[in-house]
Amino acid sequence: PKVKKKQNMDFSFDTVRDRLKAVGLDLYPIALDKALQEVTVSRNFMAATYGGSMQATCPNISPRLLAIHGMDNFVYLHPDYQPIAPRVSGAPGLFFSTEAGGDWPGVQRVFTRIDSNIWQYMGMYEIKTCPSLTKEEWGFKNLRYIFTWARQICIQGWGTLVCARVFGRKKFRREPTKAEIDDIFETKRYQETTPET
Repeated sequence: PKVKKKQNMDFSFDTVRDRLKAVGLDLYPIALDKALQEVTVSRNFMAATYGGSMQATCPNISPRLLAIHGMDNFVYLHPDYQPIAPRVSGAPGLFFSTEAGGDWPGVQRVFTRIDSNIWQYMGMYEIKTCPSLTKEEWGFKNLRYIFTWARQICIQGWGTLVCARVFGRKKFRREPTKAEIDDIFETKRYQETTPET
């Protein structure tokens, strides 16, 4: 199976190419036949067998299950949030996040969502930092994608820092200081941020 491409969630060819060329644009050679490369699993199976949440991108594995299988490096990429995730085993991809960060340590077991509760293993990946998208690269043609992220930032715990920064920028008309962010958190005013903000 192939990952279904979402409509109206494309970034320009140049935007994607410029970020991927540092790691290479070619497929990583995989010495397995196509049928084995395209085996899929459900998140229910993965959670029951290996542990972790069925929704988290990088689920925390319980110490009990980690002691059994020794794997805590699972990454699940959903095309609604990761439209440039690998679509076939060994393909390069981009991982979008709310905050800039460094390279991830070690290698990650990457799965991409094919369909509802159907995930395909893409391979062992190194996740490296690349330049953030510019405002122009986001572009207006990606409004659905932007709103998907904005909605989740407002309702998920991992989005609270972004909500606090958005609230601070709106209130102070500049990037808020660390002390101002701390105050926004303490008073819970970050909860006033909405996807439309």
